[in-house]
Amino acid sequence: MPILPPPTPLALPSAVHAEALVPEQQAQCAGETITRIDIYRYAPSRRTARTRAETAAEAADDAAQRGQRVDSDTDVIRAYLRLRVGRACLEQDRADTERMLRAQRFIASAAVTPVPDGRGRVRIRVDVVNEFELVVGGGLRGLTLDEVRLGTLDRAGKGQTVIGSLRRGGAYRDGVGLLVAQPGFLGAPATLTVAADQDPLGGGARATLFQPLVADGQRVAFIANVDNDTEYQRLLRGALDPVAVRTEHSTYQAGVLRRMGGARGRRAIGLLGVIVSGALAKTDANLVEISDTGLIPVSDSALVGSYPTYRSNHAAGVLAVRGLRFRTVSRFDALRAEQDVATG
Repeated sequence: MPILPPPTPLALPSAVHAEALVPEQQAQCAGETITRIDIYRYAPSRRTARTRAETAAEAADDAAQRGQRVDSDTDVIRAYLRLRVGRACLEQDRADTERMLRAQRFIASAAVTPVPDGRGRVRIRVDVVNEFELVVGGGLRGLTLDEVRLGTLDRAGKGQTVIGSLRRGGAYRDGVGLLVAQPGFLGAPATLTVAADQDPLGGGARATLFQPLVADGQRVAFIANVDNDTEYQRLLRGALDPVAVRTEHSTYQAGVLRRMGGARGRRAIGLLGVIVSGALAKTDANLVEISDTGLIPVSDSALVGSYPTYRSNHAAGVLAVRGLRFRTVSRFDALRAEQDVATG
């Protein structure tokens, strides 16, 4: 299949060559040496990354008609590339790169194409179509707007998710929340997520750094998580009015999983890991009634001394076998994005 010149690359860093590729026959990733990697990002479109490569004239006309320009860098894309300049181009690494890119929330479709660049050499062209980035949501109570959510999946073109929320509190305080997630954290195929929320009653905060095992070619997956939540648990008292008690729950988790041996050409891979976790739970001894006008203290000492502070810590080893294959589908549980569905 001939490879035609792409549209003008958009906001590429200096390390990325911006000139269009010369029309050439597609190469195969069969051990050729990679000479360079060109990355192109496109605005959200019904076209997939594979069909987005057009002639320069058609691309220019399309951009002029749509008035679209993607002012975004490519550092977050590079974090998920399993192909490197100077290394051999292998088909599993090419396919794994596509799968890892498509797994990102801000990407609708991705294509990684090797292009001949002399005898025994190839250039790698990475085409990425962005997902529609705006996040809008809300809720009604009767005919009144009770909650709104607004954010983006690709702030400043860096793939960063930022979502804020606001909720009416009525007789209580208003609820606010913020979620920030950065994929490609520190140039690695990992995601850092930080979230905090203040509910009308209670609230919480959490932080997670994780690198999932998306492709068999990956050697390591890990997770580190801390979480703290405060809420009011409702208690039933037979014929008496229900009451609530304030509880605080904190957890932590840290684990690493490593692939054992090679993965190329195998139907299954072995995994070995370790995980540690812990929890801390505190329960207030005072009961309250949650009413439409606010919290009402209840003079009941039934819970005094009933629920002491609870602590636990655990450590475990993990030994597993994974035998998954993936099939790329579109419009599966998304309107237009491509997804990789696992079978096995």
